[in-house]
Amino acid sequence: MWMLVWRNVWRRKGRSLITVAAVALSSAILIFFVSLQESTYSLAIDALSRFLTGHLQVQQRDYLDDPKLEDSFLADVSNITRHAVGIRGAVLERLAAGVLLSSGERAFVASIVGVEAEQERPVSYFPRKVTKGSFLEGSDSRQIVLGEGLARNLAADIGGEVTVLGQSSEGSLFIEPLTLSGILKTGNKELDRSIAFVDLETFADIFAMPDKVHSLTVVLKDSRQLPAVRADIEREVLSQHPGLAVRSWQEISPEFAESIALDRASGGIFFISLQAIVLLGLINVLSMSLAERRREHSMLVAIGVRRGFLYRLMLLESLLLSGIGLIAGIALGTLVTEYFGWRGFFIPGMEEAMSEWLIETAVYPHIGVYSLFAGAGIFYGSAFIASFIVYLPVFRISPELALRTSEIGGGR
Repeated sequence: MWMLVWRNVWRRKGRSLITVAAVALSSAILIFFVSLQESTYSLAIDALSRFLTGHLQVQQRDYLDDPKLEDSFLADVSNITRHAVGIRGAVLERLAAGVLLSSGERAFVASIVGVEAEQERPVSYFPRKVTKGSFLEGSDSRQIVLGEGLARNLAADIGGEVTVLGQSSEGSLFIEPLTLSGILKTGNKELDRSIAFVDLETFADIFAMPDKVHSLTVVLKDSRQLPAVRADIEREVLSQHPGLAVRSWQEISPEFAESIALDRASGGIFFISLQAIVLLGLINVLSMSLAERRREHSMLVAIGVRRGFLYRLMLLESLLLSGIGLIAGIALGTLVTEYFGWRGFFIPGMEEAMSEWLIETAVYPHIGVYSLFAGAGIFYGSAFIASFIVYLPVFRISPELALRTSEIGGGR
């Protein structure tokens, strides 16, 4: 039967080759762009996690909705969290507050974050973004690092004095002079105008918060492990500290999660439209093939061939044609994706927008199960269903058509 199917497929070589090429090209486009899209999302999530939110955070239950200076907890919870995370990621201790920074006659409101510099360097992107000076290095702990925009607004330079004005956890006002040790540029203008970093112990000292943290930020090596790590942290930490909560990056930055969901949806519309166009072309080819072979099928039915056999034959022809195109498309899509995964794919005109989202301008797409089989698998399934419907008229074929044609031919 397969020999018959193969022969029938290549009866019209030109039409068959065009159909195979269309299926292959659309499948390759789907594989590459789905891989590129998903790799961009992974890059964005990783950048967000390594800059600000982490993949997960342990914090006071009400801190996310209404962050307050007093919503802190003992830093020894970090030991339990590190045990739960294990080798799957790093746990960063952080404190944060709003302050007024001044330098000379200039003053601006900023968010000041207390960090352990040695903890941050291996996993956080902030130390890597220092463009001038250093990120809280040396023996002097009374240092501060500013975003580039904030340093420019304050007219502050390396080695200069920046004064921190704020309110401690005890309610008293303080004025603390610190030395500017570094200036960093993340690429996000709003963040660079409002962010400042100090040593965690320095923050705890000036805000009167010894051995306290506002959040334990978990940065994972593989974001796919997030559900399992979250479950482990909740089991080990929340059982001993029920007042705490474990938040994912989607909860901490819902607008970012929504933008990814919206972009994925718009991309899905494009991919579905492309599949629909190719599928309609395939249906047209199948319909033409069925119409051209109507007399042939009538003659076969007249000599005793079952309609079910003809139906299965036509289905196999359609699936073979689609399958050849699909295999060629997977091979081509994989080749193109692997090439740009090695070289990097630069999206023209998107450099500034990607910097605003803290994303590197080069995307290195990689093949995944979803990108490889989602679009291609859906298309093949759709082609299979379309073939079922298009070839249903085979069951209504009448041998009378062959007889009438034969009689007309005999009369001539």
